[in-house]
Amino acid sequence: MEPRSLCRRDGKRSMKIASYTVITLIVLWSILTILTLWTTFVSMEFYWKISLTMGLIGGGIIIASLIVREYLSEKKMKKDKFIN
Repeated sequence: MEPRSLCRRDGKRSMKIASYTVITLIVLWSILTILTLWTTFVSMEFYWKISLTMGLIGGGIIIASLIVREYLSEKKMKKDKFIN
């Protein structure tokens, strides 16, 4: 049995994990937003810092996973001799 890798085949697995991670971040941010709007759960300054941080982390995850997917798909095409 071959060990499973995040970079299997053409990067589909890494994109799937990245998608689930970003969806989780969006759900957590949405809950935080609702709590902040309806209660004094956190200060507005802290809320904006968390929002900016979540946006940067989510964007970084998506960009990194797209780069990995493109690299792996190009590597697969070179292996299959579709490109030089």
